[in-house]
Amino acid sequence: MMLLGLGELTARLWLYELAPASAYRKYAVPSEFPTAAKYAPHHYLCYTLQPSYRDGNTTHNSQGFRGKEIAVPKPPGQFRIAILGGSTTYGEFIADDADTFPAQLETILRDEFGYQQVEVINAGVPGYTSWESIGSLAFRILEHQPDLIIPYEGVN
Repeated sequence: MMLLGLGELTARLWLYELAPASAYRKYAVPSEFPTAAKYAPHHYLCYTLQPSYRDGNTTHNSQGFRGKEIAVPKPPGQFRIAILGGSTTYGEFIADDADTFPAQLETILRDEFGYQQVEVINAGVPGYTSWESIGSLAFRILEHQPDLIIPYEGVN
């Protein structure tokens, strides 16, 4: 028992005093460093994305969606698209927000087709099935007044 206590003390000393910031973000308890945790608990959905999370070029905005901030209420004339889904929508293995397919869709619609008033919300959350996506639509997305909703489910 004493050996376990010594191991715990050593691990905490290393984490809080000696470890680099990247290790602290990776191993710290989410309640001590909430923006380091990728996920946050949600009363109805079990979990959702942690607002204001940042890991390199992977970011969550203050509302807990991947990518840039979303104006609430929706500006007049804005056409807003919300894409629901799991890890493929979120872009789980894509390091840069701009390389996810929802961000690419917005870029194509603006730059190639000239729709400057279009905005695409990446509402994907890794691990979500169609069930969680519907819950997310009801509890998190509809308040952002989307004009078009695109569900994209992989194997979930």
